[in-house]
Amino acid sequence: MAKWHEGASVQSLYVQWSARGLSGSKARAWRPGEGDRHARYILREDALELGEDGWTSNIGADRAEIVAFWRALEQVERHNRKNANVYISIILPLPHQLSAEERSDLVDTITAPLTSRGLPYVAAQHLPDEGGDERNYHLHLQMSCRPMERVRPFEWDFSAATHAGINSPAGIRMMRRHFVVQMNGALEKACLPRRYTHLTRAERGEPPGQMKRGRGDQNRIAMLSCRRDDLERLCICARKLVSFSQKADAMRNRLAAMKQRLQLAQRNELDQFCLNQVCHDLYHKRYVLRDRLAGQRARLEGASQLRDKLVARIDRHTLALGIQRALEHRDRLAQAYENLSERFDTARSTAFSERESLAKGIAKGTSALVYFTSKQRELTTKLERARLTSAARADPERLAAIRNAVEDAEQRNVIPLVRAEKGFAIHPNFAGEQDLVAVDRFEAETAVQELHAAKWQAMLKAIKSSHVSTEREPAVEIDGMLRPTSLEPELATVVELVAADQEVQFALQKALAGWQEQQRLKAIEDKKSAELKALKAKQRSEAIARVKSATFAEAEGQPRGTSHLRAISGNLEKMFSAAEAGTLSVVRRDTTIEFRAVDRELVQASRRIMSTDIGRYAVQKLSETTMLRAAADFSWSSWGHELPTVRPTTEPVRRRPGLAKDGWERD
Repeated sequence: MAKWHEGASVQSLYVQWSARGLSGSKARAWRPGEGDRHARYILREDALELGEDGWTSNIGADRAEIVAFWRALEQVERHNRKNANVYISIILPLPHQLSAEERSDLVDTITAPLTSRGLPYVAAQHLPDEGGDERNYHLHLQMSCRPMERVRPFEWDFSAATHAGINSPAGIRMMRRHFVVQMNGALEKACLPRRYTHLTRAERGEPPGQMKRGRGDQNRIAMLSCRRDDLERLCICARKLVSFSQKADAMRNRLAAMKQRLQLAQRNELDQFCLNQVCHDLYHKRYVLRDRLAGQRARLEGASQLRDKLVARIDRHTLALGIQRALEHRDRLAQAYENLSERFDTARSTAFSERESLAKGIAKGTSALVYFTSKQRELTTKLERARLTSAARADPERLAAIRNAVEDAEQRNVIPLVRAEKGFAIHPNFAGEQDLVAVDRFEAETAVQELHAAKWQAMLKAIKSSHVSTEREPAVEIDGMLRPTSLEPELATVVELVAADQEVQFALQKALAGWQEQQRLKAIEDKKSAELKALKAKQRSEAIARVKSATFAEAEGQPRGTSHLRAISGNLEKMFSAAEAGTLSVVRRDTTIEFRAVDRELVQASRRIMSTDIGRYAVQKLSETTMLRAAADFSWSSWGHELPTVRPTTEPVRRRPGLAKDGWERD
């Protein structure tokens, strides 16, 4: 259990709880596949705080298995009953002061009881929504009340019984308490002062919080506008990407043509170079031979026959040598051609692979453009609907009518309400009253529903506090149901219509329990009061006994004290009895003895007592005993007697002028 720090801030925990079943409601009927669609929605990657580490489940290992589970569970519930509950959607805020890892640990502690009980769940840790509060870290929890066991992938064993109590008011309150305990534990572990409570502001005696109205539509419109702007920018980028891809294809084709022309030019240049080298050698050798032949022409002219043979031999040798060199040059050219062919094939395969990748990118860009264009149209339609809805809601005449209806209905302490399919509605027997006609007409509006909810809570609060300062029990059980017995007529008429409601029964139970506790505390207080009264009576009796003993002892020590005591014994007994009963108060104030009593008959008795010194002694002893001073009421009679300023004479004297009637001398 988390500890409370002094000065820690405590706030109520807001939990959005929504149970979805096959019956649905008129406003939102059940659609097949709603459970797996909700699971895919809360598991979308762009909303998770920690990416793939931001969700956990005991259903399956991936999204496909989770979707298959919710489809199988829907079929199981269809065979159970027509209005079976399929799943519960819970949205729980997470403390923004914690880190992402600490919030992930908090989610694990929250879902641990569900895992131990075999209840299927999917928990997704979400980032704050766009256009909303940046501190709104929250948890989406989708669970079912039917236990299951995962046998193997895509195979589950469902239980025949369900924990339907979780979806009751008591179960929801239990889950709220569990959420608060785990969140306070995480905050305490992180040494943070904030704390949460499962009690509502009304249960804690605090006024209701200020509702934030009008921000939801504006935020949604702003978010849709931002998304539309993003889609327009994406469309522009996609068009630029397509244009860039087309330009890249053209550049790539030009590059390929330039590479081919370069290769042909290089090949032609190499061939020309080789031919130039061969021709240069041939020309050089021809001139050498001509010079040699010119030098030997004179010697060869004499041997013409030999010359012809030599010329023929030289021609044949030159031809063979040229042929051999030409063949060698052809081999070198063939090798160079093969190398160039290999390089060309490699470059061509690389160009083809790049062209295929670019073609795939262009195809993806085109599909993305189509997808974003459809999304843009869809968001534009939603934005237009949102604007129309906002315009309809902003109708001045309609808003004025709703405001007047709410103000008229707020004049009543309670309104006869019943639960409707969505929120509350006025009871049909009271729909015709003049001050509730307009409210009944606008029951679907948010302001009217808020008024209904406030009046419903006011009725529950009045029921819960009906046991205060009443001697009669607030409710009795009749036919297994509590019925109110001591409510105000207006409240009793309203409660009688909805006595069977669970919240009303719970409020009656709380009022009955409070009345029983009140009676128990009253019995304890009465017992304590009686014991204290008996103790005070005993103390007064003991004090009276001590005063009597002191008075008897003083009377025995005075001359004629015993006779004086016998003379006023009856009056003293009346005074002692009244002091012991608490109906007489004796207080000394300087030289005056002040008496306060219920019975005025003690006035004569006090005069007789104060006429003797032993009586005055007894009265002074009573005034000195504080426990004999009763709480005098203003309705009591009061009187006083002056004490003499000199000590009285012990001997009796005759009356003379100048002496008081009681025989005491005056200064």
